[in-house]
Amino acid sequence: MAIAALSVALFWFGKNILASSQKPLKITCLDVGKGEAIFIQLPHKQNILLGTGYSSEKFNSAEFVIAPFLYKKGIRRIEHLIIPRPQTEFRAGLNYLKENFSIRN
Repeated sequence: MAIAALSVALFWFGKNILASSQKPLKITCLDVGKGEAIFIQLPHKQNILLGTGYSSEKFNSAEFVIAPFLYKKGIRRIEHLIIPRPQTEFRAGLNYLKENFSIRN
């Protein structure tokens, strides 16, 4: 599922950008346990996050894995956030990210 969503995201957002740029595309797969969190940085610093990992009462992947990674990279804005799974436990990190980062779409 994540590979299919990643393929669609790269095709949709990066097709023309990648063809006209000399800068590298960066893809980072974050270890969030259940679910997925794939961070994609397009050559012109556009940031895409595919998934927010898994969240429960005791652990929130967005707070303890994704946000520290983004802070360390100096990233405060996400242009596109894609939630590939409809289940609540895979969307729970969305609120944390909305409160702490600028999310455009």
